[in-house]
Amino acid sequence: MYKPYIDRIAYFISATSIVVIFLAANKKERSESKALFTPYQIIAFEIKATEGFSPKWYEDGFVRGKKSYSIGYGWNDQGSRRNEIKGLLEGNRISKKNATILMNRELEKYGRLHEDPYKDAALKLYSYNRGLTTNPRKLGRCCNGRSGCGSRNRNIRTTHNKRRKFELALWNHDWKTINEHTEINRQIVAKSH
Repeated sequence: MYKPYIDRIAYFISATSIVVIFLAANKKERSESKALFTPYQIIAFEIKATEGFSPKWYEDGFVRGKKSYSIGYGWNDQGSRRNEIKGLLEGNRISKKNATILMNRELEKYGRLHEDPYKDAALKLYSYNRGLTTNPRKLGRCCNGRSGCGSRNRNIRTTHNKRRKFELALWNHDWKTINEHTEINRQIVAKSH
């Protein structure tokens, strides 16, 4: 007589326990799947850590066949943009403060490249390094590479491949990689100040 009720209660408790376990696991997964840094912090730490700081102009490749130079945190004149930054230079040099302003101005020019803030960050990082794009298919490759960097220069290829992988991590919301990589960048930037 009581057996059907006991079976129902046991079934209810078992089912409820399973649901609670799944919800708890999902809650834990959600709490671990968040970036510990804002998109701006991720972008700023990545640019500053990977580009490094140079107070003076240095040769930095070619853009559309013209020799180009960079200053600050890798801001590239693309052969003809120096007039854009005259007010930030002190003679032919730039301070870290003004280099940060310059970096921010460049990023602001790009506007919003994607609605998702972390995908937007991925596209902005690629654009800062390789030239403006809204095309996510460019992420993960550059320098005529089908996958990764196609540069013949091993140092460039190594650096670019690291950057392209990080941009893909942002695009794919790989929070573990994003958080670990950004913390390393944060430490690099802190040591350089």
